Amino acid sequence: MTERTPDLSIGDLVRVQEGTHDDRLPKGRTGLIVERTAKGVYKVWMTNGEVLRFHSMFLDVVTEAPKRKEDEKKD
Repeated sequence: MTERTPDLSIGDLVRVQEGTHDDRLPKGRTGLIVERTAKGVYKVWMTNGEVLRFHSMFLDVVTEAPKRKEDEKKD
């Protein structure tokens, strides 16, 4: 049986799961997804200013980024 990883998007506010260690993690373990680097791997801009990479299986969505409507102009 395989575990399903969450659907994540750039702009999502996420929290790194307990048990995942990095000396650069802030106490609150929260950050904003800023880039997808590989399948299931994301760069997360943490609340302490550090940008860290995590696989989606270690991230929990706190708040999803607002989704654009199809007719909205993309930058």
